[in-house]
Amino acid sequence: MIGKTLLLPSHTRCVQAGVEWQDNALDKEYKIVTYLDPSSCSECALQILRAWKKLLDDFSSEEAQRVGFLCLANAARMSVSDSILARLQIPISVYYDLTDHFIQDNELYIDAKYRTFLIDHDNRILLVGEPLGRPKLWELYKSTIARLAANGGTLPETKKETDVE
Repeated sequence: MIGKTLLLPSHTRCVQAGVEWQDNALDKEYKIVTYLDPSSCSECALQILRAWKKLLDDFSSEEAQRVGFLCLANAARMSVSDSILARLQIPISVYYDLTDHFIQDNELYIDAKYRTFLIDHDNRILLVGEPLGRPKLWELYKSTIARLAANGGTLPETKKETDVE
């Protein structure tokens, strides 16, 4: 999947703390995209959002300016999720995929270990893997974002074994 373009839904409804919201995550240089398993319970989804809130608080204000966070959810969950998000006031934007095609369009498997992606400004996948509960993977996300920022939004080419000096 690395290097593949991630197709983001064109029809979404963005909600934060239960209120329709205009979020600029889609306009950021880099994006962390995660999707909530359509079959997971509401409490499980809330635990995931709380965990993401803690991780995202790790970013400096400069990093937060560059990195968008898109949490995609199945549109069928809107009414229940909106009321829970409003009650708990979790300050994370949830994008409802109104066509419910994100998983299908990207040929994704519903597997918690692979539901999160770091993508560049062209929506190319740079990293795949769920960093929640996996500190080393979260450090890899952060170091990759730092390398992107230091190199004008691109990752420097890594030397391959076949390269000749």
